[in-house]
Amino acid sequence: MLRTLQPRVVILPEIKGETCYYSRDIDLETRTTLERHICNGAMLVGFCAGAYELCERRVYNPPNSTTKFRNALGDIYVPGMMAYGPMPGHYRPYDRIDHMGGCKPIIIEVQTAEGPVHEPVWYGNGPGFFPKTRQDLPKGIDIIANYIDVEDAPIAACSVPHGNGHILLSGPLPHYAHGPVPSNNYLWRVVSWRMHQHLFARPAPAMIRRPSWIPQ
Repeated sequence: MLRTLQPRVVILPEIKGETCYYSRDIDLETRTTLERHICNGAMLVGFCAGAYELCERRVYNPPNSTTKFRNALGDIYVPGMMAYGPMPGHYRPYDRIDHMGGCKPIIIEVQTAEGPVHEPVWYGNGPGFFPKTRQDLPKGIDIIANYIDVEDAPIAACSVPHGNGHILLSGPLPHYAHGPVPSNNYLWRVVSWRMHQHLFARPAPAMIRRPSWIPQ
């Protein structure tokens, strides 16, 4: 399908459980096609497991279990970026039940058009983002959010240029919305605004402004 369509936004979503089959199910030819679309101006968005998949180096280090190390497969990844998770102190084992039991609220700081905002979002063992080595982060990176209750406040979400397009990565799950997480949380507003720009090529700044009814 991707060989005939010209997508503007492609999303790699989260998974259930702790075994990811993206490397097996997205073959090298499809990855090469995706990479061409992104270089031509499309946006590739990865949430949680999808975000791990789009980094040059992936480290999954759950407590009391085997650490998994993987390098990028194919051409579509953020060079120099390492995805590491789960965040210390926030690991949740998968309970094989289709509900939010495998996720928990985590506090992040989101960079909005009117300054940083702290808020809870749902988290399900997604990554934080770091330089692969001791070198600087990828050139042109736009940091969208940080985990603020984790040591050194690692990056929780970011956007990186890739050719004429962008790769957007989010460790948390801003599109999950119930319980303590609002349906229109700031992280989701920023991420959906970026997708809106790629789909319609016009800004929607109201989507990331602080509403007047929120106390200052």
